[in-house]
Amino acid sequence: MTAKKFITTIKQIPVGQGGFLIGQIEDEHSRIFTYAFDCGSINREHFEQGLKMCALQKIDILFVSHLDVDHVSGIDALAAQVQIDMVVLPCLDALHLTMIACEAAGNSTLRLSTQSFLTDPFGWLVDRGVKEIIQVQRADDTLNVIPYEPDPEAQPDSIIVPVPEGGDPSRPYTIRSEMVEEAKSVRSGAGTVRTLGEHTSISVEVKGKSIPSWLLVPYVHPFPKEAIASFRRAVGKQFPHTFAGAFTGIKSLY
Repeated sequence: MTAKKFITTIKQIPVGQGGFLIGQIEDEHSRIFTYAFDCGSINREHFEQGLKMCALQKIDILFVSHLDVDHVSGIDALAAQVQIDMVVLPCLDALHLTMIACEAAGNSTLRLSTQSFLTDPFGWLVDRGVKEIIQVQRADDTLNVIPYEPDPEAQPDSIIVPVPEGGDPSRPYTIRSEMVEEAKSVRSGAGTVRTLGEHTSISVEVKGKSIPSWLLVPYVHPFPKEAIASFRRAVGKQFPHTFAGAFTGIKSLY
C-alpha cells in the first residue's frame, strides 16, 4: 500500500518588528488546515508589504499569543482580505487590557482600530467575520508551571469541544480541553465565544490516519504576581491623572 503524502509548510511573513506566521497542513488530495500565529507590526509599510505575500482565501484558526500592538495591529487588514473562521486568545481581563492600552498610549502607537479592539475584542472580531472565539485560561502560577504535553492517543480527562450551532461539522481538527464552558453568543448569534481550561489541545487529522497527524497546544503562561502588584500600584498613582477617561469603555471579560 502506498503511504499517504503528508505536507506541512510554515512561512514567517516579513513584517518588520512584529509577528505574522502562516502554517498549512495538507494531504495529497486537498488543503486540510491553515493557521496563522499573530498578525501585526509597528511598521505599517512593512506589514502591508508582507500581507501581499498572504495569498489565502481562508484561515481556519488565528492564534493570538498576546495583545501587544505589534502582534495584533494587522488583524483588521488581514480580516479584510481573508476569511478567519476562529481566533484563539489568551483569557482576557480588564487588568490585562488596561496594561496593553497604557503601554500603547505611552508609546503613541494606539491606533483607533486597536483601541476599538481592546475595548470590545469579541465584538470587534465578530464584526470582521470571525465565527468562533476561544479563550484559553492562564496556567496557575502557584504550581510548578510547565507547558501542557498531551498524549495524542489517550486523553481520558479531556472533553471534545463541540462545534457551535451553524459551525462546520466537517472541519479537519478536533479541540480537546480539561474544562469547557458553554458557548456565549456574540452580536446576536453572528459569532460565539467559549472559555477553555489551560490544558487544551487542537489535533489535526489527515484522512486515512487513525491518530492525529499534527498537534497544536495553545498555552498561556501565568503573570508573575509581583509584576501585577507593581502595575496596580503604578496605575493607582498615575492612571486617573494621565489617562482620565481615555479607556472607560474597557470592560471586564470574565
